[in-house]
Amino acid sequence: MGIVPIRVSEVPEDMIFDQILRGRNVIACRVGHDLAKKSVVKLNDMASYSWIAPPKDSPLYHDLRPGLESIGVKHFKISFTGGSLGAVMNILSESDSLNVLPYSVVFRMRPQNRLTALSVRIGDPDRHLGILTMENKRLEPAAKRLMNFITTEFKSLSAIIHHHEQNELWRK
Repeated sequence: MGIVPIRVSEVPEDMIFDQILRGRNVIACRVGHDLAKKSVVKLNDMASYSWIAPPKDSPLYHDLRPGLESIGVKHFKISFTGGSLGAVMNILSESDSLNVLPYSVVFRMRPQNRLTALSVRIGDPDRHLGILTMENKRLEPAAKRLMNFITTEFKSLSAIIHHHEQNELWRK
């Protein structure tokens, strides 16, 4: 059993994929960023800011360019590339750079009051978070309980995130 972000088309034939969280990317910045104060962010508003690129082998790196192209951004400056998610979060929260991140990550960072999402819709990945299990292998009772717990918790988190998206993020 594994919890992975994956495209349904990439699930091996001998495995079962149960989606627990839909993939949704947003443009993230630090709380207090000039763009976060605007009720409407336009393409020209973002042009002067640099971007943080995730590590080249990460799924987020492959989401960055198509996500930005979906809103018309074709040329952008990169101020930092690579590093761990923690390093990216630290640089993002202490600079005026922008980044494409999963909304669930930005949402879960809200209590720390370091990151926020701009209300700019970008293309979503066709990759979702889910639980992968072997098709012909029976799970032990403890593994079944764990899987049920994870599924229930993520279903609840997904509902909270969706509610917040509809009532906060897209109503700015």
